[in-house]
Amino acid sequence: MSSSSFSHKQQRDDDALTRSEHGDERATRSYWTNRMLSNTRSMRQRDLALHLGDKQDKRNDEVIPTIADLAIIKQLDNGKKGHRLYYQATDHFLRSRVEPFQAILTTWMDGAKAQVGNQDIPFNQVVTWCQHTHDADARSDLTREVRSLCRFLAPFSHATWKALLEVLTEELQ
Repeated sequence: MSSSSFSHKQQRDDDALTRSEHGDERATRSYWTNRMLSNTRSMRQRDLALHLGDKQDKRNDEVIPTIADLAIIKQLDNGKKGHRLYYQATDHFLRSRVEPFQAILTTWMDGAKAQVGNQDIPFNQVVTWCQHTHDADARSDLTREVRSLCRFLAPFSHATWKALLEVLTEELQ
């Protein structure tokens, strides 16, 4: 998207938000629909880049909804289609709170390797390695290594789940 079309779109969004602050429900719904669409697109592009191992663009055009915003969106989103916009906004809210914890876990998991004999087996390749190895002693060694890795990674996984549950119970009640 060119910078002029982006600024034009941003101006339309800003105008919609201004109208929405003055009670125009359609403008408010349009504003949040466009923001969630933009956020989702940015998030999916970032996730794809991470998956492919590509460099990620740092974009600051995402608007993460606050608790107050979620209440407004929930009020707006009571039509025949259910609460699709509300659920999408909630997803962005949850991700913004939990992603830092998940990033730490993912970083440690990416670097985790089990050592069997003179081989380093990446944590995410353990099952595949077992399927291709017929040596029972090597599998036994791998079991011990992976057990240690899992003990090491467990607190990071626990922190991710704890953060998610905390947001759900404390902030989103």
